[in-house]
Amino acid sequence: MDTKLIQDQITGLTEKLKQLRDDEELFIKAQGLETQEVKLRREVAKKEKDLEQKKADLKTLNILKAQAVNNSCRAMSDKVGKALPYGTASFEISDGKVFIGWDNAPYDSLYGSQKRIFDGALAGSLGADILIYEFAELDEARMDATLKSLSDLDAQVVCCAWVPRLVQVAISIMRCLITGRL
Repeated sequence: MDTKLIQDQITGLTEKLKQLRDDEELFIKAQGLETQEVKLRREVAKKEKDLEQKKADLKTLNILKAQAVNNSCRAMSDKVGKALPYGTASFEISDGKVFIGWDNAPYDSLYGSQKRIFDGALAGSLGADILIYEFAELDEARMDATLKSLSDLDAQVVCCAWVPRLVQVAISIMRCLITGRL
């Protein structure tokens, strides 16, 4: 019996040894996972820092882009404004919205003759070589002012109007061509 008891103890100890070795193996794996976790946490911290830097860079670039767009809009407004007989042109781009207008009135709200004048000033400012105007809706003062403002553009201006006004327009154009201004 003593042998059986010793044999049972040996078997129990062998099982216990196997279980302890399995536990040791799990502890070694856990230790490796902890090491890997620490390494991954460092990488995450570095990537978060890089992300914050990229966000700051993006914010700076967005500010620079907005300034460039505003400068371009201001330059376009000035250029078109010089070709208008009176008032100022407005070009604004912000938050994905575009505003084009004359004296702060949106382009869509301009009436017939204003649209004709604005369209010509815009086309001339964008470098059109030939501008075709239909002056039927303009009174003589606006027609003369428009022709005078267009004389600064490096473009050929072709005008047409209804018969009674055609002679006045032709005279104004001839004056503009001969003197270079009205």
